[in-house]
Amino acid sequence: MRHLPLRPDIFDGVINVWTSFGYFSEQENELVLNEILRVLRAEGIFVMDIINPEALIRTYQEKD
Repeated sequence: MRHLPLRPDIFDGVINVWTSFGYFSEQENELVLNEILRVLRAEGIFVMDIINPEALIRTYQEKD
């Protein structure tokens, strides 16, 4: 996801769901965002669904 083997400007939309962002250093996370921008068309839409960390901490269960 930091170096996608795709040509630029090919997607109308990119969706990032749950916890598939933020695993890397800040610099590497920036590479991910730059790749998303690179493969999106000019009028493309990027949707990022992220978890609320405060709510997660309040409701965290080690095992379910």
